[in-house]
Amino acid sequence: MAITLRRTLAPEWWTPENEDGSIDDNPSRFLIKCLTAPDVEAVMSRNSAGFSADNNRHVLQLGLIDWEGIIDPDTGDEVKYSESSVDMLPMATRRDIVTQIFIMASLSEEAAKN
Repeated sequence: MAITLRRTLAPEWWTPENEDGSIDDNPSRFLIKCLTAPDVEAVMSRNSAGFSADNNRHVLQLGLIDWEGIIDPDTGDEVKYSESSVDMLPMATRRDIVTQIFIMASLSEEAAKN
């Protein structure tokens, strides 16, 4: 059987489980993209465990494109996405996003469609 090259999957909106079915009219969600094989290799070569603070930051820089529904607790205003504002996300949320980016990177194109 011939090897089929992997197509780049389009970015997609992802809502964390704790936001799914939220009573809130505007649940938080994140626009993430699939990492390429070289991206994954670069991240893994930094640390074979895959999940370190440096690796997480690098994965977020590569795979997180935008967000909606992130609120500034002091003003109640929605925070626009920026690389510097990513640092303000709770650690658990950052880990969840990184995990979802890795899941997207490991899915076959057919599985990602379903």
